[in-house]
Amino acid sequence: MEKSKRYFLLDFVLFTTKIKASMLYKLIQGRIFQIAVFSILLAVAIFLLPNFALAQVDTGIDQAAGIGLSDTDPIIVIARVIRVALGFLGIIALVLVLYAGFLYMTSAGAPDKIDKAKKILTSAAIGLIIILASFAIVSFILNFLTNSTSGTSSGPGGGGTTFGGGVPVSGNKIIEYHYPESGQQDVPRNTSIIITFKEEMNVGQLIKDNNGNGTYGDFTDSNLNGVLDTGEVYDSVNEAYVLLYKEADGPAAATLVTEVFATTADNKTFMFKPRPPDYIGSPSEEIWYTVALTSALQKANLTPAFSNPAGYYWSFLVSTIFDTTPPKITNVIPYPATTEPRNVIVQINFNEAINPLSGSGSYVSPGNFPDDFENIEINNLSDGSDVNGNFYISNKYRTIEFLTETLCGRNSCGDGVYCLPATSTIEALVKAATVIPGQNEATFPFDGIVDMASNSLDGNNDGTSQGPEDQDPADAFVEPFNANPGASDALTQGDSYRWDFGTSDEILLSSPNIINVLPAIGSNNIQTNFKPAATFDRLMMSSSMTKHSPPSLGSVALYSVPEISFWLSKTDDIVNKETTIEISHSPFGDTAEYTPEFNSGLKDIYQNCFYPGSGPVSGTNTGVCTPTPTSTPTAFPYCCDGALSTTACN
Repeated sequence: MEKSKRYFLLDFVLFTTKIKASMLYKLIQGRIFQIAVFSILLAVAIFLLPNFALAQVDTGIDQAAGIGLSDTDPIIVIARVIRVALGFLGIIALVLVLYAGFLYMTSAGAPDKIDKAKKILTSAAIGLIIILASFAIVSFILNFLTNSTSGTSSGPGGGGTTFGGGVPVSGNKIIEYHYPESGQQDVPRNTSIIITFKEEMNVGQLIKDNNGNGTYGDFTDSNLNGVLDTGEVYDSVNEAYVLLYKEADGPAAATLVTEVFATTADNKTFMFKPRPPDYIGSPSEEIWYTVALTSALQKANLTPAFSNPAGYYWSFLVSTIFDTTPPKITNVIPYPATTEPRNVIVQINFNEAINPLSGSGSYVSPGNFPDDFENIEINNLSDGSDVNGNFYISNKYRTIEFLTETLCGRNSCGDGVYCLPATSTIEALVKAATVIPGQNEATFPFDGIVDMASNSLDGNNDGTSQGPEDQDPADAFVEPFNANPGASDALTQGDSYRWDFGTSDEILLSSPNIINVLPAIGSNNIQTNFKPAATFDRLMMSSSMTKHSPPSLGSVALYSVPEISFWLSKTDDIVNKETTIEISHSPFGDTAEYTPEFNSGLKDIYQNCFYPGSGPVSGTNTGVCTPTPTSTPTAFPYCCDGALSTTACN
C-alpha cells in the first residue's frame, strides 16, 4: 500500500507538471519574443532619453534625497526593472526547454509527441537566445547610464560632464595624467592646461612652429623680458589635433579657443596656456570647457596614439576668478636636520599642482649643458660639489623627487639602487622663479618653481611672490628661506627654499608592506565614486606610482570589464611614516567587479620595491598575508586576495 501511494504521488506530480507546463507554453509561446523585443525598444528609448529630455526636465531627485527617499535616477530604476523581468523570462524559457526534453523522453516513439517536443524546444531556444541578447543590451545600457549619471553636474554655461569624456579607456593607455582633471571645478581663468603622455609624441601635431625657427614651444622675445608681449610671434596649439572649446558651443571651428601658447620640454609633457584677451572663462559666470585630442594624433614613431575613433576628451568647470596665490611647500623628505641612509631620495611636496615644465629635468655637474635643469639644486656641503641626478614630478603634479645617478646596490626586484654621498651634509635648494615686476606671475622660460597659473614659489610663506633673492636689490630678501630648525634672520629670507640633512654610510635594503586596504577584500555594494586605497608601512616614492594599463607597464592597476580610466595620488602620514596610495577613477558600473593591483613597481623612499607582496588577510584588515619568497621547498612571494600564492596574481 505504501508503495502504491508513492507511485501515485509520483504520477500526480508528473501529471500536474504536464498540465501546467502545457498551459504555460500555450500562454507564453507567442509572448516571449514580443516581451523581449519590447524590452529592447524600451531600453533603447531610455538610452536615448538623457540626451534630449532629462537635460530640461526636473525629475525631483534632489528633493527626494532631501526628504530621505532614494536619489537613484528613475531611468536607472526602470532599466533595473527591465533587467529583472528579462531574468524572469529567461527562467521561464529554461523551464520550457526542460519541459520539451521531458516530452521527448516520454514520447515512447509517438510521432505527434516528438513533433510537439521539437516545436516547443525550438521556440524556447529562440526565445532564450533573444532574452539573453536583450539582457546583455539592457545591462550595457544600465552600466552606461550609471556612468553617465554619476558624472559631475553642470554649472552655468555648460552641460554635465563625465570622467574621461566618455572615451577614457583609449586615453588611459597613453595618457599618464592631465591638468585640470576631468570634472574638476573652480579652475582659474589663467590656468595652464598640461597633458603628460607615457611616450614621446609627434610634436608637430600638438604645436605649431609659427615663428619657423624649427624649435617647438618658443616665442620671439624681442624685448628679452621673458614676457609674451603684444605683437610677438609665438608657437601655438595645433587646433587640427588639440581642440579647446566651451562645452555648450561644441567643437565647431568658429568656437575654438585658438590664442593658446604651446610648449614642451621633452615631447611627452605639453603645456597649453590660453593668452589674453582670450583667457578662458568669464568674469560673470562659470563655464564648462572641453579639451579634445583627435584620433589622428600620433606618437613620435608615427603610430596612432588612440585606438578609439573618438580620440580622447574631457571637461572641467572654469570659475570667474584669476589665480594669483603662489604655491607653497608643505613638507620635504628627508626632514631638515635629520640623518638618513644614503639611498634615500629627496622628495618635495606642494600644496597644489606644480607646472611640470618648472619642476622636472636632469642636472649634470657643472651645469654647462643648455638643457640642464637648475630650478632645484642638490649640493654636497661636505666637499662643495654638486650632486648629479634627475628630477621627476608625480602625484598629480604635486610632488617633485630627486634621484642620483650613483649606483650603490640592488633591491629585492634586482633594480638598481642609487645613493647620495655617504656620511655627508646635503643641501637642497628649491628656487623661486623670476616674476614680472609687481606681479606673482613668473617670466618664461621658468627659472624656478611655478604653479599651473605661473605664480612663482612662495618659499617664505608670506602670501606673495618676490622671486629669487637677487631679482630686486632694493628689497630686504637677501637669502633663501631656511627651513632648518633654529634658522635666524627670517625677515631677510626670501622665496627660494632650502634645508639641510645628513647621510650615513648605511644602505637600507628591506621591502615595504601594505598594512591596510580599502575597501576590504571581497567587499560588496561599494559606492560608485569610492577610491580604492592601500596604506604602506613606509613613506613611498611618488614617482614609482605609475598606471599599469597593458601594454603600458606600471605599478598600480585597476582591472575591470569594461575597463575604466583611473589616476593615482598619495597622502603621507609624516608622524607614523606611512603613505596611502589612492586610485581615483571614472564611476564604477552597477554590477561589475573591480580588482586593484599594487605590484612590485612600487618603491619606498629608499628605492626598495614592493616584493615580496605582503598585505591584509582576505576578509579582514587585521591579519597579515606574509609571503616567503625563499622558503624551502616552496616559495610564496605573492599575496593575492589576501592569500599566499606561488605565482603572480591573476
